[in-house]
Amino acid sequence: MKVFFAKFFCRKQSSDEPENFKLKFPGLYECASDVSEKEQKIYLRMIKAEYLLLFITSVTALLKFETKFLIATVVLVFGLLACQLFRSFKKPEQTWYRARALAESVKTITWRYVMGSAPFNDISIKNDEKISTREFLQRLEEIKKVNDFDSIAPIANSNLVHSDAITDSMKIVRTYSLDEKKKFYREHRIQNQRIWYATKAESNKKANRNWLVCIVVLIVVYLIAMFLVASNHIQKDDWFSNVEPILIVITALIGWVQIKKHGELASSYILTAHEIQKLIQELSLLGDNPEEFEQFVDSAEQAFSREHTQWVARKKF
Repeated sequence: MKVFFAKFFCRKQSSDEPENFKLKFPGLYECASDVSEKEQKIYLRMIKAEYLLLFITSVTALLKFETKFLIATVVLVFGLLACQLFRSFKKPEQTWYRARALAESVKTITWRYVMGSAPFNDISIKNDEKISTREFLQRLEEIKKVNDFDSIAPIANSNLVHSDAITDSMKIVRTYSLDEKKKFYREHRIQNQRIWYATKAESNKKANRNWLVCIVVLIVVYLIAMFLVASNHIQKDDWFSNVEPILIVITALIGWVQIKKHGELASSYILTAHEIQKLIQELSLLGDNPEEFEQFVDSAEQAFSREHTQWVARKKF
C-alpha cells in the first residue's frame, strides 16, 4: 500500500506532462544507435570514394601517354586498392548492421518494460520494483552478448556508454494507468513507427525512380556516342570519342542502386506501414483488461522485431 501511494503522489499525471514529453531510452540504445549511424556513413562514403576513383582512373588512362598521367593513374589505382582493402578488413557495414540490431533490441525490450508486457508481466515482477529492475538489467546484458557488444564498445561514444540504463522517463511511464499507457503507446510507439515507415517508403520510392532515370539517360547517351563513333561522325582520334568513362558511371550507378535497394525497401516499408495501421485499429478495440493490453504489446513488438530482422537480412544479402 505504501508503494502504491508513493507512486501515485510522487509522479505527474500524464495530462500534466509537457507536450514534447518523450520516452528516453537507456544509454545502451543511444550508444548503439550512434555507432550504427557513424559506421553507415563510413561504409557509404567508402563506396562513393571507390566509384569516384574508378571513374577518374578510367579518364586518366585515356589521356595522352605522358609520365605525369601514368603516375596519376598508378596513384589512383593504389588509392582504389587501399579503399577496398580498408573496407574488406574493417567491414563497417557489418558493424552498422550489428549496432542497429542492438539498438532495436534495446528499444523493443524498453517498450516491453515500461508497458509491463512479457517478460515483465509476471505478478512477482510487477509487484516488486527491485525485481523488475533486476530483470530488465539482466535482459540488457543478454542483448549485449547476443549482439556482440564487445566488438562495438571500442568505437562507441564513452559519454553515451555510461548513461543511465533506466531513465527517469521510463520510471514515469511505468507508473501510468492502463488508459494512459494505451494512449502513450499508440502515439509514441505505433504512430511513430507508422510515420517513419511511410516517410521512408516515399523517399525510397522517389530515390529509386530518380536513379533509374539517370541510368536510362546515361545508357541513351552511351548508345548515341557509340553510334556517332561507329558512323565516323566523331573521329576516333578525338579525346571525346572514348566512351568508356560513361560505361563506368553507368556500372557505378547500377551498383549503387543494388547497394541501397531503394525499390525493394520501398515495397517492404509500404507493406509494413499498412500493417502498423492495423495495429492502431486493434488497439482501439481493446477493453479494460490489462492482460489483453500486455498481449497486444507483446504481439506488436514481435512484429516490429520481425521487420527489423528482415531488414538486416535484405542488407546482408
